Amino acid sequence: MDRRDQEPDLDWPEGASETPARGGAHWLVLLGFIGGTLAMVLLAFVATPDARGHGTHEQLGLSPCRMMQWTGIPCPGCGVTTSVTLAAQGHPWQSFLVQPFGLLTALALPLLTLWSIVEHRRGVDLYRKIAEARKAWIWWTLTVCALAWTYKIVITIIA
Repeated sequence: MDRRDQEPDLDWPEGASETPARGGAHWLVLLGFIGGTLAMVLLAFVATPDARGHGTHEQLGLSPCRMMQWTGIPCPGCGVTTSVTLAAQGHPWQSFLVQPFGLLTALALPLLTLWSIVEHRRGVDLYRKIAEARKAWIWWTLTVCALAWTYKIVITIIA
């Protein structure tokens, strides 16, 4: 029995399927992916990748990395903005060399945006779909981030 049988006074269109309501979190996920992809494209036009391999975010008015200033060791996010900018400008190899996590971010974001639009059109609640696999998302993200951070530390020490 679906809701059309339980709520006969509602005017259900013929052939309408039973789709659960999507909450505000669904819309935040959808708009977050779309906005992130648009921000990455905008970044390609307004930022110049910093030759140091980190610090491109400073062009956006953000402060320099304190961890790098105080210890000489990059933080886990050092180089991600530079790497994403390089990837968005069509330089994937340089992007990888600067910060592998940034390249993966630049590749994943448009793919996740496309996926989210397709799933949204299918009536899927994006927040619920992601929440179902959140442990895998978190595990993979942290693992890749840790490996990329280790790489960034090694290349910083070598340089």
